Amino acid sequence: MTEICEPEFIDGTPYGCGACEECHQDEYDAIEADVEMGVITHAEALDLHHRNGAL
Repeated sequence: MTEICEPEFIDGTPYGCGACEECHQDEYDAIEADVEMGVITHAEALDLHHRNGAL
């Protein structure tokens, strides 16, 4: 039986287990949103994706 990941909210930000597919997708989406809002550069996003194992 697969356990459902339920994110924990810390200071209004959800933090999941970091191991399931849903958490990986959420992290990817958050990084891409930061790029779109100009919080980080595309190069910084690529570095984050690489460290998170998304690339």
